Amino acid sequence: MSRRDFLWLLLLALVYTGLAGIKPIHVDEAANYYYARQIAERPLDPYGFEMFWYQELEPANHVLTPPVLVYWWGLGIRLLGREPVLWKLWLLPFVVAFVFSLHALLRRFARDWALALTATTVFSPALLPSLNLMPDIPALALSLAAVAVFLHAEDSCQLSVVNCQLPAGKKFCHPLLLATLAGMLAGIGMQTKYTAFVTPAVLMLRAFLAGRLHLGLLAAALAAGVFAGWEAIVAWKYGESHFWYQVQVAPRGLENKLSLAGPLLPILGGVASGTALLGLIAVGAKWRFVALVEAAVAITVAILAVAGANWRVDVAWPTWLAGSGATYAVFLTPATVLFGCLGLAVVGTGAWLAWTAWDRTTDARFLVGWLALELAAYFALTPFPAVRRVLGIVVVLTVLAGRALSQRRGSARLIWSAIIGNLVLGFLFYTADVYDARAQVVGVRAAAERIAESGGGRVWYAGHWGFQFYAEEAGMSPLVPDSSVLRPDDWLVLAGEPVVQPVFELRDDRTVVVSQECVGDWLPWKALMGYYGGTEPLDHRPPSRLVVEVRRVTAEWRVASGEW
Repeated sequence: MSRRDFLWLLLLALVYTGLAGIKPIHVDEAANYYYARQIAERPLDPYGFEMFWYQELEPANHVLTPPVLVYWWGLGIRLLGREPVLWKLWLLPFVVAFVFSLHALLRRFARDWALALTATTVFSPALLPSLNLMPDIPALALSLAAVAVFLHAEDSCQLSVVNCQLPAGKKFCHPLLLATLAGMLAGIGMQTKYTAFVTPAVLMLRAFLAGRLHLGLLAAALAAGVFAGWEAIVAWKYGESHFWYQVQVAPRGLENKLSLAGPLLPILGGVASGTALLGLIAVGAKWRFVALVEAAVAITVAILAVAGANWRVDVAWPTWLAGSGATYAVFLTPATVLFGCLGLAVVGTGAWLAWTAWDRTTDARFLVGWLALELAAYFALTPFPAVRRVLGIVVVLTVLAGRALSQRRGSARLIWSAIIGNLVLGFLFYTADVYDARAQVVGVRAAAERIAESGGGRVWYAGHWGFQFYAEEAGMSPLVPDSSVLRPDDWLVLAGEPVVQPVFELRDDRTVVVSQECVGDWLPWKALMGYYGGTEPLDHRPPSRLVVEVRRVTAEWRVASGEW
C-alpha cells in the first residue's frame, strides 16, 4: 500500500467515525448502554442485572447482546466518562479495521478501483447510517479482517521450500500464524454479533478452493473454540449460555424463513442500487441503460418525498408452503413497490456478475461462493428483516463488481457517475437517520420543559430506543408493569409511533392530556422504523417525525401487565 492510499484510508476512517459521533443515541444503542454501564462498574459480571427493555424488566442474559462491543464501550465509559459523542469516537479502532480490511480485499480483487470503491462502500446507504454503538460494523470489521488475513496466509503458503523465494511483492509470514490470527478474529467477530457465524464457513471455502484445507480447519477450529469458551464461562456463571437462550427463543420454521424473502428485494433495492449500477457498467451495459437506472433511483427518492405508507394496499399472501392453508397480509406501499423493483435490478445484476465471474480461477469461485454463503446466512441467521442483515451481501457484491470493472475496463465517466450517485444517496439515508435520532432527544427535552413550566414533580415515561436513554438521562422513571405505582399529580410522558413498543393504551379516568409535543423538520424522508427492522429502508415521513404526549396523573394507578 502506498503512503498516499494509507493517508486517504485513515482520513476516510476518521470522517466515518466523526459522522457517527454527530448522531444521538439511537435504536438498540440504548440496550447496549446498560451492558456497557454494568461492565464499567463490574467487569466480571456483565449479565448480572435486570434491565428494562421492551417495556418490561427481564434478566440481562436474555436480551440479545454479545460481549465484545459492550466490553469495549464499558472501557470507554471508564476512560472517557458519560459523553455520547466520545463513546461514538471510541469506535475508531473498529472503523480503522473495517476500512483497511475492505480496502485490502478490494486491492486484491479490484486493484484498479480499490480506493474509490472503498469510499463509496463506506459512505453507501447500507454502511453509512449503520455505524452506531451497535455490533454490526464492528462484527463486519472483524470478519473482513479475518478473511483478509487468511488470504495472506494462503499467499504465504506459496513460499518455495526449494529456493525460499516469495512471489513478487509478498512478504513472508508463517501461514500457520496467519491462519491462527484469522481464526481468532473470526471467533471474536462471532462474539460481537452472531451473524459473523458465516466467517468460518467463508474461510473453509477459500481453504478448500485453494487446496489449503489444513489452514481452513485450523482457523475454523480456533474460531469455534473462542466462541464456545466464552459461552461456557457465561453458562457456568449464570446457569445458561447467552447464545443458546437466543437460539431457543428465536423465530424458527419454514414460514418465518419464507417471510424473509419478500423484504430482501426492497431492502437491497434501497441500499445496493449503487452497487447494481457498478455491476451493470462492468457487464457492458450501454450508457443509456445505466442512465435509465440512475433516473429510476432518483425518481423513487423523489416520489417518497411526497407519498408514504398512507397509500398502502393490503394483499393476502398464502402460507401453504409452510404447511398451512392460512394467509397473512402483505402491506404494499410506494416504498416497498419502488424499492422492490430496484431490488430486482440488484438481484439480476448480482446473478449476472456471478455467472460471468464463474471461471476456472480460484478467486472467481471464491467470490461467487462467498456471495452464496452471505445470502444463505441472511435466511439462516436473521430473526427479522433489516438493512444490517444484508451488509455482507452488499460488500461481496461490491467486490464482485469491482473485479469485473478491473477486468473489463468500463467507461471511467460512467463508473464515477455511479460512485458519486451512491455517495449522494448514502448521505441522504444518513441525514434521515440523524433526524430520526434527533427527534427523540428533542421530544424528551420538550416534554421536560413543559413539565418544568407546570411546576415539576415525579415523571414517568413509556418509550423505547433513544427516547428511553434520554428520558432516563432527564431523570424520568420507566413505567414498569406490575411494579410502578403512579399517584395524583405525577406526570406521564408517552412517545408516539414508531418509538413506543408495544403500543400503550390508557384509560382517561386515570390521566389527562396536558400537551402534545410535535417534533418536525424540513426533511421529508425517514429511516425509522424500516431501516432497522422492516421492509422500507427509506420512506416518506408523516407531518410530525415524533409526537410526545404529556399527561398528568389524576388517580392512583398501578399498571398491570395486561394493560400493555
